[in-house]
Amino acid sequence: SRFHSHSSKVDEILLRLRSHAESETGRDSTPNQELYKHYWKPWIKLCTNLVIERRGEIQEQTMVMLERTLSLESCEKALRSTDWKDLFNTLLVPFMKSEMGSDVQEEILYFGRIKLRGVMVLSRTFLLQYMRIYDSVNREDFLEMWKAILGAMEFVSSTNVKDANDYIPESVKNMVLVLAASKILIPQNNRLWNETQNSVSPWFPDVGELISSVEASSAR
Repeated sequence: SRFHSHSSKVDEILLRLRSHAESETGRDSTPNQELYKHYWKPWIKLCTNLVIERRGEIQEQTMVMLERTLSLESCEKALRSTDWKDLFNTLLVPFMKSEMGSDVQEEILYFGRIKLRGVMVLSRTFLLQYMRIYDSVNREDFLEMWKAILGAMEFVSSTNVKDANDYIPESVKNMVLVLAASKILIPQNNRLWNETQNSVSPWFPDVGELISSVEASSAR
């Protein structure tokens, strides 16, 4: 069909662009900051833009590509910790807060499923990169990024997306527990602890109790 033909062409273009970004990453003469600015960020931005288009199959294909791209070794190699921070702040979090602007129930439900997949991609990417970012940026920047990520989770939760009440609390809990296990989220780190408490309260009224309960069950 015409739709499927258009979809496969988009797929082909996306693959070609990603391949170009990967090949540039392999060149020793290309500085990492240039790789991010001219190849990886534009490519990921294209993906996030296409995912929020009202084009059904293209949304799903591009979501798969976005997910794969963020876990690529070549992407990991090219992006610095400051690039990952920028990626969260300027693309991934705003993407999660985007709205489709449709009154068609079927499209709203479909976009909801895409958003839930986005929640998993956002939390998984954070869990892969948080330590690099924490070790390299100032604490205020890390806190602002963390608050933005939790804010994006709360936004999706508030849009009545089907199954959000199952997926989102679990994703938030995993991120909180990993930060706690890494000794980043601790009561002595007052601002991070308090801001996290405020942000996760819709799902977990007491973040300290959440951490303690999981630690207690693990110790049994």
